[in-house]
Amino acid sequence: MIRKRTLATVVLTCTLILVGNARASRLLSFVDEQQGWMVGFGSNVYHTRGGGKNWQKQPAPARAKLNAVYFVDREHGWAVGDRGTILQTSDGGKKWRLYSRRLTKVDLLDVFFFDASHGWAVGEVSTFLKTTDGGVRRKLAGVKD
Repeated sequence: MIRKRTLATVVLTCTLILVGNARASRLLSFVDEQQGWMVGFGSNVYHTRGGGKNWQKQPAPARAKLNAVYFVDREHGWAVGDRGTILQTSDGGKKWRLYSRRLTKVDLLDVFFFDASHGWAVGEVSTFLKTTDGGVRRKLAGVKD
């Protein structure tokens, strides 16, 4: 369990360096001034409705460390992590779904979605994954040279 003071310190630090540090920006995803999500503490996902003052741990089925999180709105979000871990939610994180079919075993480092359907994940060893249906049907495709 993460103590509130430690969590608050990390959030404050990430917020202060958000503009200048790409790594910190991947840890947080806010859809407005109040509601956001955070990863970076092992396999845990945290959610705030109060602009970062209070964080609630959301149940996530991941076992690997999560490296990035991205939400396009209050409902649709994705998180990626080590060993090809990909999580998806369509209810604001009340329930996270783990992709059972791993497309890669390398660490995924970042994730971005243009809308609830079109998204990309990137990782080590030039790994680049894309989806055109939000990954709902588990149709992620690797991009080849």
